[in-house]
Amino acid sequence: MNVNRKFTLNDTHQEVVKASIRSVENHPVKGVEFKDVSHIFWNPDSRFMVNRYMLRAAQAMIAPNTAIRVLSIETRGHWFSGALADALDAPLTFIRKADKAVPGTYGSIVESTSEYGSTKFAIPHIQPCNNLTAVLVDDVLATGGTAFAIASELKTRYAGYAGFNVCLVTMAEISALGGRDRLATIGCQAESVVQY
Repeated sequence: MNVNRKFTLNDTHQEVVKASIRSVENHPVKGVEFKDVSHIFWNPDSRFMVNRYMLRAAQAMIAPNTAIRVLSIETRGHWFSGALADALDAPLTFIRKADKAVPGTYGSIVESTSEYGSTKFAIPHIQPCNNLTAVLVDDVLATGGTAFAIASELKTRYAGYAGFNVCLVTMAEISALGGRDRLATIGCQAESVVQY
């Protein structure tokens, strides 16, 4: 399945952003090429560019007259989510790894499987309403395991609300790993600033 993109960044800007991303072979496990996005924050210009384009990517998936909640996926999603929530004028909620979540602050635990292994995440309650878009934020979309588990849980939890939608915005995407197509099977759109 080839899912059409609603947002694309021109090649010149993609190269500028990619120059700030370091590839680390065999990390955190053998056979994985880790995309280290932390260098983006060293340069205010690249940080500004990434924040601006993540906003545009999110806006491409949000219907007009829609309520918005930004949900940040631990850990590196937290790096980008504050600026995005501010720009969207939306509430921000943190999805934590289950062993770090404060008891009583979440509604459910989901387990996700990714190229690194298995992790449990605590998904907090959000204030649901009709015509709401939950914007998940993470750094890199690879196999989509984490976003798939979280989006599936949110869609099940809030299925009774008309027009409830979940989408994912990431800084980078490793297209060959099929995360975008996997998310499309549950009606979760995904957009990224740069693609590999």
